[in-house]
Amino acid sequence: MSPATFLFGVHCHQPVGNLDTVFREAVEKCYQPFFTTLLEYPKIRCSVHVSGTLLEWLEENQPDVISKLKDLTRKGQLEWLTGGFYEPILSLIPDRDKVEQIRWMTEYIQENFQVTPRGLWLTERVWDPGLVGPLHEAGVEYLVVDDMHFLATGFSESDLQGYFLTEENGVRMNIFPIHKPLRYLVPFHQIIEVEQYFRKLSETPNGVGILLDDCEKFGMWPGTYSWVYEQGWLRQFFEFISQSPMVTTTTPGTYMDE
Repeated sequence: MSPATFLFGVHCHQPVGNLDTVFREAVEKCYQPFFTTLLEYPKIRCSVHVSGTLLEWLEENQPDVISKLKDLTRKGQLEWLTGGFYEPILSLIPDRDKVEQIRWMTEYIQENFQVTPRGLWLTERVWDPGLVGPLHEAGVEYLVVDDMHFLATGFSESDLQGYFLTEENGVRMNIFPIHKPLRYLVPFHQIIEVEQYFRKLSETPNGVGILLDDCEKFGMWPGTYSWVYEQGWLRQFFEFISQSPMVTTTTPGTYMDE
């Protein structure tokens, strides 16, 4: 048995024009405690996407969260994902706007966090093969989509170990499938069930678990603040994945490089 590789990441977003009280509640119940807890576990590496709308609001209203994100980035725990700056459904806007919004997001991350994102968070995970060219033009190397796109075309869950290549007009793009079983496990089930999942995955040759999902499910969704923080689920989860011989965390960019 060898450790399973866990590609873990979170997506943080509040819509343009959302109420200030909702932004503040999200910070208090989700973003602040999540990234504060993550800082306590330096072995854990995580992907992160924060929409441009939210980054601008945090910079003006909650600089402490920005400071934590910078600390995590300096320590090598975070791999940033770019995206459309204002979180548009990319397939619904012109190609020139796709490229421009992604470049805005990438430049913001470069200027504020001194790293260049290689991957992209796909808004609402809406996939279209015609995205390959514009994403490539904007400097994107990889993105994540729901595993259902693979399962619907004949793949099985056991096939989805790692990333895949897609192509349009001679341009290639790397795609990681987000595993639905993990989306339903984390953070809604007991840690023992998470352990069982990774025990089975560690028995699979080159086993990879992929989970990139809304950060708001860690505290903002109904009932999750009590479960995730007050009852200690997130700390137990981080303890498990940082100490267990069954699992090791990395990021998609590092995984591709290796």
